[in-house]
Amino acid sequence: MFMLSSVKRFAATTFILLFVITALQAQPDFQVVQDQLHDHISEGNILGGAVAYIYPDGRTRFISRGSLSPERDETVTKNTIFEIGSISKTFTALIMMKMAEEGVFSLDTPIETLLPDSLDIPSYEGEKIRLRHLATHTSGLPRLPTNMSPSDPLNPYADYTTKQMYEFLDGYNLNETPGSNYAYSNLGMGLLGHILELESKKNYEELLQEYITGPLLMDDTGISISDQSQPRFSAPYNYGNDAKYWDLPALSGAGAIRSTAQDMANYIKAQMGLMESPLESAIASTHSVQFDTGSGNTDAIGLGWFYSTGQDTILWHGGGTGGFRSFAGFNKEDNTGAVVLVNGTEDITNIGLHLLDNKHALSKVPATVSVDTARLETYTGTYKNENGLSFYVTRKGDQLWVQLSGQPSNRVYAKSTTRFFYKVVPAEIEFYPSKGDSAASLTLFQNGREIVAKKTSDEIIKPKREAIKIDPAVLDRYTGVYQLTPVFAITITKDGDQLMAQATGQQKLPIFPESKTKFFYKAVDAQIEFIANNKGAYHKLKLYQSGQILEGKRKEK
Repeated sequence: MFMLSSVKRFAATTFILLFVITALQAQPDFQVVQDQLHDHISEGNILGGAVAYIYPDGRTRFISRGSLSPERDETVTKNTIFEIGSISKTFTALIMMKMAEEGVFSLDTPIETLLPDSLDIPSYEGEKIRLRHLATHTSGLPRLPTNMSPSDPLNPYADYTTKQMYEFLDGYNLNETPGSNYAYSNLGMGLLGHILELESKKNYEELLQEYITGPLLMDDTGISISDQSQPRFSAPYNYGNDAKYWDLPALSGAGAIRSTAQDMANYIKAQMGLMESPLESAIASTHSVQFDTGSGNTDAIGLGWFYSTGQDTILWHGGGTGGFRSFAGFNKEDNTGAVVLVNGTEDITNIGLHLLDNKHALSKVPATVSVDTARLETYTGTYKNENGLSFYVTRKGDQLWVQLSGQPSNRVYAKSTTRFFYKVVPAEIEFYPSKGDSAASLTLFQNGREIVAKKTSDEIIKPKREAIKIDPAVLDRYTGVYQLTPVFAITITKDGDQLMAQATGQQKLPIFPESKTKFFYKAVDAQIEFIANNKGAYHKLKLYQSGQILEGKRKEK
């Protein structure tokens, strides 16, 4: 008996040891994650970051690195406040689901019945937009309303009003049946948040506190930041460029929430079923697959949540504002969760997915080298491509900046003394010195293409354009929507005596006539040409920018 009992005890002990070893093997390599954060901070990609990893038993491991702002010495902690951007959309969908459970509406309620009767809400061949469509990005509404014209591009949603949103909806025409196609829409989710406000007669932050942050003990999560919490609010950061906090008064449901790693860990625990709350059934409903997207990093979408490509056990959402990036997700297969919050605009989605499944590799952080200012100075000047694309290269101290015609100036970082790379886009530039009779040149490497430009001057020489006067009454002939690609249009409107142009998802900008049919921007290096048909009506538009020409037809009203 003694020997048998010993064998049984040994077997049980062996099983426990094997289980512990297996569990340890399944954990992510936290040192690699810490190194990744360190590399991003040392390379100036982010100021700081906070990470939370949730184990199946509810334990949480926090990792934090870096600083709250360039001016302050405070280090990031699990209680540092960040903007979480579009992760807010999962909160909006959850509030909607909870209100649906309470009988306020159903997911298939047409939104026109929940908005003012004076509005003519768009539909397509009799098919109406429903709440479900807003929560799954299948409404047919665009990513952004075309009547956004921010006075401050660094805080682009701040002065967009509910009245403007109503005006846009009242004049918009759908091009497809709601529920038939996936197209990510900040407008759609912002509109959903607004509808929830109308039905509850409460503002979005009050709904957030009542339905989610209160029950889940998320005391540091909301939209407004109290004076007491302000010192813990990290500064927005964009590779050293100007950046501001974002305010979204009319579209709060799309991305207005601020939170901490500690609070977001509670939120993910609730999603994983590790925290008891009155939200359990509503949470489960938001996880159910609503639409197969087959798009980008996602295979399918629930209510607010995305399923990761190639593995439908991971639900996640990312977020980004003018100075922050965020990730929140969980793996339903092994019941682990992850949160990554940073003050910076470097994409950190790969860190979050790697924590949930190490099959998602961490991308290498490109390292910069030092190049002396004398050599940098030799690269400055104006370069021109044979197709008319210009590069303007300037030096600011030990930094090199490159501006392509029609685009803003961006800093490039040295990976060698002649090769530089962008951080804002996946592209590189190589500089070549002059040899014999051959002028100095550069080559832009982007998307498998190589664009060569020769140096034409050591100075910055930009073309000067002179505006002429046109009878303001004639400007009405140019107004309308010109569709250049299936997803890109330019809307021409008149503001007093000024003609305005607004590209899809961008701010409205004035354009100035240099002839009867050709207009130019002052804010960017780009031009527009209007083309008339044989009856004299302007029915086409050409956009000249970055050495490319896009043509589009005017849509019927």
